[in-house]
Amino acid sequence: MEIILSTLLTAGNEVAAASLDVSQTMTNWETVDDFGLASGNAEAHGVATDAAGGIYVVGTASGHGIVRYSADGGSNWITRDDFVYDSADNNVFNAVTVDYQGAVFVGGTGGGHWIVRRSTDQGVSWETVDDYWRPRTPPEEPGTNGVVYSLSSDGQGRVYGAGPLIQTGCACYTRWWVRGSSIEGTNWDTKLALPSGYGGIRQATCAGEDVYATGAADGDPIIGLILRSSDHGATWTPVFRAVDDIHNAITADPAGNLYTAGYSGTSTSIVWLVRQAAPGGTNWTTVDRLSYEPWLNGTPRPDGHYAYATSIAVDAAGNVCVSGKFIENSVTYSQNGTTYSVNESWFTRQYLAAAGQWSTTDVFSYSTNKHGVALGAAIAPSGSVFTVGYGTSDSGQRRWVVRKRADRRPTPPPTANFTAHPTSGNPPLTVQFTDQSTGSITSWNWDFGDGSEPSAAQKLSHTYSIAGNYTVTLIVTGPGGSDANSLVITVTALTAQQQAQSLAAMVDDPIRQGALNRGDRQRLNAKVSRAMRSMNHGDTVNACRDMAAFISDVRAYLRRGALTQAQGQALTDTANELRAAIGCQ
Repeated sequence: MEIILSTLLTAGNEVAAASLDVSQTMTNWETVDDFGLASGNAEAHGVATDAAGGIYVVGTASGHGIVRYSADGGSNWITRDDFVYDSADNNVFNAVTVDYQGAVFVGGTGGGHWIVRRSTDQGVSWETVDDYWRPRTPPEEPGTNGVVYSLSSDGQGRVYGAGPLIQTGCACYTRWWVRGSSIEGTNWDTKLALPSGYGGIRQATCAGEDVYATGAADGDPIIGLILRSSDHGATWTPVFRAVDDIHNAITADPAGNLYTAGYSGTSTSIVWLVRQAAPGGTNWTTVDRLSYEPWLNGTPRPDGHYAYATSIAVDAAGNVCVSGKFIENSVTYSQNGTTYSVNESWFTRQYLAAAGQWSTTDVFSYSTNKHGVALGAAIAPSGSVFTVGYGTSDSGQRRWVVRKRADRRPTPPPTANFTAHPTSGNPPLTVQFTDQSTGSITSWNWDFGDGSEPSAAQKLSHTYSIAGNYTVTLIVTGPGGSDANSLVITVTALTAQQQAQSLAAMVDDPIRQGALNRGDRQRLNAKVSRAMRSMNHGDTVNACRDMAAFISDVRAYLRRGALTQAQGQALTDTANELRAAIGCQ
């Protein structure tokens, strides 16, 4: 990960042009879910993926808290949870996370209650694991409402939720609120309740077992904050504090490096900012920066526009996706005066680690009615990127929208590798080959180096009958290309003594099968023994004569049907190999 981070830092846009032709067509993105309930409004607010590539999107539709799921990369979607809290009509899920065991947690609100729900079966069934609400107790004790904005889980199975604590029945400011669970996502309690004035908490994330919360605290001007807890929420320490510099979104990669997306602003300018910090979050570096001047002396410029980040996602390879909205000022002049309004489109920027650069990849409007925003982002294990939010139809209905950009990274070629056992021996040598190649593979091709037909099997064996060195080559092919690997199989010729022993053992086989009697065996083996004694004394003439007599006897047994053709051929071939070893002409 150190290489990825150094590349990211050098490739960041410390100064970027503010101009953007929002009419240009962004490529490779498609809308994969356009959802609503009846004629009501619908919005998707959060997205997460599991290790198997399943995609979970949460939000609201017609006042219901909704969870939708796709198991096939976004091609098909089903509603997994349609939540209504005790007949309330303001139910919404804002956040979703998947823990290391695959349990899914969604969070939001229903009837003013802080709600967290859990599923351990990919959303088929759900249970509420945290439901917090407190009524006002007259005359002085205020009540408590809550909303989950963000969820994150650590490597041990603890889950943390972040959102506003809203006190009712009093002239009270909201507070930053973080609640956390025990392992397995149960037994929740409050970890942080920080007065924030007109500011507010935005998101929380886990990096290892550290927890980070980001947002703003009231001030003149407003203060951007990031807090860290290294003891499961017992104590918190500021790791970032700056004036008018707000981190709306925060996430971490598997190595614990932190990434945030947000903005800084003045009365005339606003700056899109993406930052990165090593584990611990104490030293932050800007890696993407877009500067805009949408106002002039506090008044919207007719041609003013700016980008505003709402969510960020990063994968283990260092690819980053930041989504939000692109806001264009609209100024209308009439006899009745000047009317100011804005158009809002989805806005997504990505950092591709392989290319080493940032680029704007999606500026999207659902219809000619430009009122929409991307509220969540996730990068699937496949490398595909998902953004979720809402768009507005020409008739004014808000629609739940999920967009996908398929993985644009080139597929690497597979790596060929295999083992062989044994890699040496005497003929006939049967070698077992086991494929150990990695990567995406669609075909295998084995060349055994002995002129035999190649094989397309993945695991197989091959027999070498003749002594020699054979180079075995495996070629594996996949979408990313091909790769080859080779090793040598050494087949060592038997000595004459070894061949004689092998021939004597072969004579035993027809005996066991009842084709020859023991007298036949003795006659055949006697000829082999005499041939070897003659050979040991340098008498190749008699040795060759005895082997010729052996072959003659075998042929006689074949003619009378005492041996099968296969048995006779095997004995004859081995005897001829022994004759060659002796040096017979």
